[in-house]
Amino acid sequence: MIRVIALLVCLATPVVAQVGRDPADAIGAIERDLDAIRAIIAGWDDAPEGPIPFLTDRRDLQRDLDRRLDRLLDLVLGSRYGEARDRLLSLDRAEAALRERAAQARVERLTAAPGSGEPTLLDRAMGRMAAPGSQDALDREIASLEDRIERMDLERSELIDDFRRHVEAEWGLALDGPAAEALLYRADGGTLLEAATLFAAIARIEDRLREIERVAGDERTMRRYYAVAAVTRLMLVRLHERHLADYDTRWLPRLAEIEGRNARLIAETEGALLETEAPARRAAFEGNLAVQRRVAEVIADYRATLVERRDEVRRRLAVAQADAAVALNTLKTLEAATALSADILRSGTDWQVIGSLAVPDLVPLDPDSFEAFREVSRSLSPGA
Repeated sequence: MIRVIALLVCLATPVVAQVGRDPADAIGAIERDLDAIRAIIAGWDDAPEGPIPFLTDRRDLQRDLDRRLDRLLDLVLGSRYGEARDRLLSLDRAEAALRERAAQARVERLTAAPGSGEPTLLDRAMGRMAAPGSQDALDREIASLEDRIERMDLERSELIDDFRRHVEAEWGLALDGPAAEALLYRADGGTLLEAATLFAAIARIEDRLREIERVAGDERTMRRYYAVAAVTRLMLVRLHERHLADYDTRWLPRLAEIEGRNARLIAETEGALLETEAPARRAAFEGNLAVQRRVAEVIADYRATLVERRDEVRRRLAVAQADAAVALNTLKTLEAATALSADILRSGTDWQVIGSLAVPDLVPLDPDSFEAFREVSRSLSPGA
């Protein structure tokens, strides 16, 4: 099943279309936090490494920066994925409960009173033409359960389709139904989608910044928008940090717990099999053992997929950190240029004197990295 889901994601690679959310909201949000982020960066070098009473240290600054970047990421990424996944899993749990009850009702019917049984006066007064527990009553219950299951299946399909359409409308990421479903079921599906959507968002932001650069004609204005572009690099770093933490502290440890329980069950079954001589009991234990070993294989496949993806996130984090170092240096350069500009303007000299300090193009995105983000699901293919 894990390989099937991975293959579905691989075959239905997201494609960035020329539609989606206007970047103005994201640019505006970054601008609103820009001065605070600049202040954090400006205070970093002079801040003490460790905690000192009544003084702001680097850990305080890092927490403040992370909080601001998290807020920007939440604005850009939204909460639709988590809401859709929670609802999908909730529907699955509810449907499983209905199917379990329907199966139990069929078992109860084997020994139920035939026909409608003997309805009491209370049953008739409440409109029940069959006594509870009778075959007729159980038949009606089973039919009602099957109808609810059918409606739930329809709701499930509509939910997946709504999610697919939302992703395309918001970010221009085209997914087919099976790929959208696979992303919703994967433990790390949210990280895959977040990486793709953030990269699409940054591409749109930087396209808009290029448009602004063409029409602005003012270095002061462009310094601010170059700083906006620099902050997007910090957002990429923060996203990778969050994703890496998810793999290392959530999914892989949880999978290890499941794997450990199954390994103990395998050992218990193997021990019982050694002590059992009756053919019928041995056959039952052997059947159970085969299922348990298959579960172990699935867990191993899932772990390999998660580890592969975790290692890729770690690699991209290193690249993003190197890119962010340039962005941080750029922000400091812009601050220095701004201060210098003020002094020069007071002396009556125009901006052209220090024009060489302007960053020529603070939006270089490596084409290979861009392709990797857009087609991030390819890395999930076991054969890749």
